[in-house]
Amino acid sequence: KATMDKRIHYGWLICLSCTLLMVCTMGFCNGVFPVYLPFLERQGMSGAQTSALLAIRCLFGIAGMLLAEPFYRKLSMRMGLTVTCGITAGAFFLYGVSRTAWMFDAAAAASGIGYGLGTMIPVGILMKRWFSKRRGVAVGICAAGSGISITLFSPLITWIIESWGVSVAFRFQAIFVAAVGLLLVALVRDFPASIGLEPYGGSDCEKSQEQTRSEGGRRPGAEWALVSCFLIGAVATSAPGHFSAHFAAQGYEMSLVSLAVSTFGLSLTFGKLVCGELIDVLGGRNGPLALFAAALAGCILCCMADGFHGWILFAALILMGVGMAPATVGIPLWAGDFAGGAEYPRVLKWLQIAYAAGGMILTMVPGLIFDHTGSYRLAYALMVLLLAAAMGLLWGAYEIQKKHRVY
Repeated sequence: KATMDKRIHYGWLICLSCTLLMVCTMGFCNGVFPVYLPFLERQGMSGAQTSALLAIRCLFGIAGMLLAEPFYRKLSMRMGLTVTCGITAGAFFLYGVSRTAWMFDAAAAASGIGYGLGTMIPVGILMKRWFSKRRGVAVGICAAGSGISITLFSPLITWIIESWGVSVAFRFQAIFVAAVGLLLVALVRDFPASIGLEPYGGSDCEKSQEQTRSEGGRRPGAEWALVSCFLIGAVATSAPGHFSAHFAAQGYEMSLVSLAVSTFGLSLTFGKLVCGELIDVLGGRNGPLALFAAALAGCILCCMADGFHGWILFAALILMGVGMAPATVGIPLWAGDFAGGAEYPRVLKWLQIAYAAGGMILTMVPGLIFDHTGSYRLAYALMVLLLAAAMGLLWGAYEIQKKHRVY
């Protein structure tokens, strides 16, 4: 009994560690960073230049994802996550001392490497090692770290910027990430067996799950899932990345926009927790599609923002928060549905890369549209079409798999 209690406790402690990682990488580098964009534009950067920071981060994020598999194999998960936090902390320190566009670009590149090494790739691998039961819930909790980051830190960072400036805010984040890195090296263990435990749920449970699926290797429908992740990444990266700039340009007060972005983070956190449970119960297709429908409605409301009706602002961001949860929670679980055995880390990597590539390609488009039209409305209209296409492809991927399933 004592062994069982210890095993369950430490499995969830690994989950907590990965949640803190998500706060620092996907949260700070992706979710919270857009808070800075209106302030950087007030300091003289153009819409294209601020969008370029997002594009550079995405480009180097893909490089980090390509390196992730050999990186963690060489260093171990424990040391690799610590180094990843060190890189991310260095990126925010560089942001804090930047005075020219090329220095900001260099900081964006470093944050991209930290983001790429610290995405759902190491989280998915650790959750697969530590959980053979309720894995969807565990992944959902980890992914909720980015939503927690947005909820807690978006208003805090806005307040720090308005009180002491952009540089102080960046340095505060650098110190926080460095502290998390030290905590991870103390808590993370690569395998349950390294401390004499089994995965949560037991090794027999893992075996029974795999026997309900086809044999190991890549499975039919994986290509459709890959394209779907590309389109999902395009929307999930660019839509939140331009929330602050879009609603500020429409005439909403920055304090109200900051509050709404915080609400977005809260709803995203809630959505990720719900998404993991939905996927465990409804499967990798039906659960995410139900939530993506809410995101589609949120994108449409973004197109309707007029600067006067606050309910549009809050309704849009709440729906987007809940609806975009599968964009991160779904990837490691979709990889498990479309790959088995040794193929799992490889398929997980490529689904994550497809997600990031979609974000990189589209992330400069909203800024360019704004520079030519003075509005982000057309950009959000484009995202409506892309998300609808992604939903169709995901549905088709599981239909193809169903026709070839081996029980």
